[in-house]
Amino acid sequence: MKPTEMPAFRLTPQAQQDLLAIRHFTVEHWGQAQSRRYLEQLREVMHHLADMPEAGKAHFHDLGEEIRSFPYASHRIYYRSRPAGITVLAILHQAMVPHRHLEQRL
Repeated sequence: MKPTEMPAFRLTPQAQQDLLAIRHFTVEHWGQAQSRRYLEQLREVMHHLADMPEAGKAHFHDLGEEIRSFPYASHRIYYRSRPAGITVLAILHQAMVPHRHLEQRL
């Protein structure tokens, strides 16, 4: 990574689907403007995590050594560190049981 480059986050296809579902739900319930704000704030959090991956909670015992999560509003971002940032595995609503949704993604 060059000194001027910021660490990046990469979304898995499943995480991209999570964002689309969040967008659809938010537009339907709170409108387009709120959806844009919420998704932009999620992106800001993911950039922060790419810069400081250790900020998230480690899930050594329940999900695996490399998996971390970080809460944002009604959701929790699940990710793995990589040399130049993070890979986002899932963005799940806080009411979802992570094991049910993550075991197919790991």
